[in-house]
Amino acid sequence: MQRIAVYLVLALALASWLFVNGREVWEGPWLADGAERALVVTTFDGPSHPHELHVRGRVTDGWDLELVFWVEGSGLDYDENWQYFEGELAVVFATSEQGAPPVSCGEVPRIERAAFRELSEGVKKAIRVDLNSARGSVLAPLEDSAASATASLGPTASSAPGSPPEPAPGPEPDSFVYQTYTHPIAMVEPGELPRGRWLTDSETVWAESCTIPGEYVWTRSKSNLYEQASQQSLILPQVNFVTPDGDELDTQTGLVMVVDVDYQPDLQLDYANPDAERRATGWRIAPTTTDQGALYYSGGATLVMRDRDAGDRRALVLIAFGAGAGAVGTLLTLALGEFLGRRHKD
Repeated sequence: MQRIAVYLVLALALASWLFVNGREVWEGPWLADGAERALVVTTFDGPSHPHELHVRGRVTDGWDLELVFWVEGSGLDYDENWQYFEGELAVVFATSEQGAPPVSCGEVPRIERAAFRELSEGVKKAIRVDLNSARGSVLAPLEDSAASATASLGPTASSAPGSPPEPAPGPEPDSFVYQTYTHPIAMVEPGELPRGRWLTDSETVWAESCTIPGEYVWTRSKSNLYEQASQQSLILPQVNFVTPDGDELDTQTGLVMVVDVDYQPDLQLDYANPDAERRATGWRIAPTTTDQGALYYSGGATLVMRDRDAGDRRALVLIAFGAGAGAVGTLLTLALGEFLGRRHKD
């Protein structure tokens, strides 16, 4: 009986280990594709010409995200004197990361931080709209958002019988980090496609560039012995375009956003939302934009990249686990044979 007990104990221990660890390998690594993303709020205070904001992003092998902003005007008439249609572009980067690296814009390697009360009325309104969004907050997603809190509440003590529950307050705007940058910028005519900061000899800026450190936009799957952080998600920021004073949109006619992601030698595209266009040098993703009356905003866009060697590693580990399962079967067979042999002797 002692030998049978040894076989059974070994089989049980090995089977338990395979179940706990094998399920994790089979399911693959945890991956966040709906995690918190940065919020970029922009305003343009300039001439009363119809205009739309263009944002072109690029992710290189350095992992940082470069965003190029320019304002495309409609009906511009640049005469021979070149009196520019110039205004002030303001960009505010809102995140919950207190210790994350600073954002750089233009010739400023470390843009300033500001308290919520110091922001323009339009930017403050956009922040409040996000934190109390019925569609889910960008800055405070899932359980942290006011929408999720409201959905989880039943009728409150102050609610009248049969009335809907009172909305739960979202996180306080003061609890987030705001990095701000402002600079004069001239409107460009339709058809221009700046690829970086565009500065003429007259020191007029036609397109402004900001670089967001990779820590803000990349998340990695949990690292374990088997997967070794094999998946990485590019969580693109949401961009808002509002009026400086927070009024309804007037001369602002649209928001256009496109992001190019260069090919990474060790990674392949596994999933993209919305669909990514394959190009000669990488992938291009164009988030949808929505007019909400008082602001334009881009939809959340995500690209999931997989380590090219992850599939091979996973296959080898599964083979090893299959061998372990075979060992469990062998131990059980030995225990059964020993048991039947003893019964036959008795």
